[in-house]
Formats: sequence, structure tokens, C-alpha cells
Amino acid sequence: MHKFDIICPSETYLDSSISSNDPELLLDGYEIIRADHPMNLKKGGVCIYYKQTLPVNIFNLNQLKECLVVEIFYNNKKCVLVSLYRSPSQTDIEFDEFITNLEILIDNIYGLNPYFEILLGDFNAKLKKWKADDINTKEGIAIDNVASSFALSQIISGPTHILPKSISCIDLIFTNHPDLIINCGIHSSIHLIITIKQSMQKWTLKCFFLHHIKEKYGIITELIMRVLEIA
Repeated sequence: MHKFDIICPSETYLDSSISSNDPELLLDGYEIIRADHPMNLKKGGVCIYYKQTLPVNIFNLNQLKECLVVEIFYNNKKCVLVSLYRSPSQTDIEFDEFITNLEILIDNIYGLNPYFEILLGDFNAKLKKWKADDINTKEGIAIDNVASSFALSQIISGPTHILPKSISCIDLIFTNHPDLIINCGIHSSIHLIITIKQSMQKWTLKCFFLHHIKEKYGIITELIMRVLEIA
């Protein structure tokens, strides 16, 4: 398990009735931070587990509600990682607000002058540019326009949401330095399980993104332990 520096579960279904100190949420050797559903409902939400030995700063950038931003500073290089979830049931007005806040968030991150940036999560958006046999949705087009305006590249091209009658790429990773990604793999699941291995000079950051928890919260740690056996 400890081969990963950062683990990013999405759609955690946690709310304020569940403490971050609950034994079923704890992973040995890791700290946890959370961004639950803004209405405190058992749906959506993200969390990040990071190694207790990892030099991490947590930023309170609240432009997006189900979103976490951490800064990792090592060997004079600054890396900013964003993990977020976007609900597929957003109204047009809510999506317009999401896009506006996404732009503000990324602009604020660029103000931090990071050397390396990773923006990952379940965006619930499709684009042929990301997966050739997908459709172009308005959400995919708008998100890609924002990413492109900040010179961020989307590096996932395989299926990340696999159902009997639907296969699509909706779990995405954007970065300003795709050249620094040593390895980025997708493991079979209903949603994406991504592993990233990224190198900055002599330091290697390993990140793991896991989606589609959607069950009793204890499944988060159980599923992480099971998946890490094959990741």
C-alpha cells in the first residue's frame, strides 16, 4: 500500500455524521482530508489520503465545493494536485457556475507558480479528443476549452466508465507537464482506477485515483487495499 504517496478516492458518500477519525476510514501511515457533498448528503464528495511523511500544504480554495487542493514541495520543486468531482445532474446554470469556478481555481493555482500541476477527477464529461469513439458533450467541450486556455493536457485516452451498454472516458487527468509522467495506467472497474508515476528530478511522486465508491464508507479502505494489490 505504501508504494503510493497520494490516494484520491472520489464519490465517497461521506457526510458530517462520519468522523475522519473513524477506524473504518483510517489508513496506516496516511492522513486524510475531505470535501463532502456541499448539502451534507450521502452522495458525491472526494477525499485525499497522503503519506504522513510527505511534505504537504492544504489550500482552502473553495471555488469548487467537492474539490481538494494540496501542494507538495520537494527538492525545490512545487507540485499542486487537485482532486474533484462534478455531478452529472448539474443544471445548465450550475454547470456554467462550475466552469466559471474552475477557471478561477486554475488561475489561482497558477498564481502559486507551481512547477508541476495535476488536476484529476470524475468530470462526467465526454469528448472525442479524449476517446475517439466517445461523443462530444457540451460539458466536455467547455472543460477542454478551460484546460487548453491554461495549457493543460488531458492524458487519459482509454475507457474509464465501463457498463454493459456504455463505455466512456469521463475520469480525467490534466497536467501542465505530460512529459514528466513516467507511467499512467488504468485498471478495470466500473469507474477509473488510475495509477500515476511522475518524476521531478530525483524525486518520484506516485498517485492513485479511485472512483465509484458509492457504498458503506468502510468500503473505501477495503477497496483501496484490494486494488493496491494489483496496481
